[in-house]
Amino acid sequence: MANIRRTSANQSNMTDLRSDRHAVMRKRKKRKTARIIFSVIIPLVVTLGVLIYLGFFFFKVENVLVYGSGFYGEDQVRQAGGIENGEKLFLFNRKAAAEKIEEELPYAASVKIKIVLPATFSVTMSDAVPTSAQKIDGKLFLLDKNLKVLEAQEPYDVAIPVVGGAELLNPPEEGKKLDYKDKQINKIHVDILEALADNNLLGEAKYIDLSDKMALKVQIGRRFVLMLYSGDDLKGKLGFAKSVIEKLEPNDRGYIEIPNIKKSSFIPAGDEIFIYEY
Repeated sequence: MANIRRTSANQSNMTDLRSDRHAVMRKRKKRKTARIIFSVIIPLVVTLGVLIYLGFFFFKVENVLVYGSGFYGEDQVRQAGGIENGEKLFLFNRKAAAEKIEEELPYAASVKIKIVLPATFSVTMSDAVPTSAQKIDGKLFLLDKNLKVLEAQEPYDVAIPVVGGAELLNPPEEGKKLDYKDKQINKIHVDILEALADNNLLGEAKYIDLSDKMALKVQIGRRFVLMLYSGDDLKGKLGFAKSVIEKLEPNDRGYIEIPNIKKSSFIPAGDEIFIYEY
């Protein structure tokens, strides 16, 4: 029995020793981790903080590089965006500047401004493309696909459809969106342009009559007037119209009525079909 008690006591002592050793090793690991934190991580964080501080307050604009625009150069972009030498690279509001450039420069369709260290703003732009026009008082106001007014031409020579018949809310202004009194016409105008483009008819369309939302008309060259009725399923209707045109004779002229994508009728006519002449 005595031997058993001694063995049990020895085992207990060994367990205590192992426990003590583990505790010592844990403390050593904690001290080592703390030394790493204080000797490496904290200095790194401090250094990073200093660099960020210096970057925010000491990197300043010296150059502006403009890419992608066939209309505007550095001076115009700087003036429109309010970008001056000495502006702090990281504190300057690039998003607001890009929005100003898009608003002030009509042909600026999209603008992105990026920082290029140590002292440059890189401005990447895409140019708007005229897709339709409004004729007012002898001037032709060119519009992009979103109805933004790009410029006024006088005289004019364009291969895009003229749009008319609907009353405007305000006179066209370069850099601003065209706005109709009837807000539904805005959507119909955009939808017709998209449908014409999707069916490869935009280059052939000469005039779009928006005077009646339920009697929309599109003049195709000097041969046809498409009677689209409402603005429902314009892509389908124009696709159907294209298939009808392809089946007609080269000398055929007239009205093509398309109340829906399943029904059409062709009404032959002469020069009186033209609803618009440049």
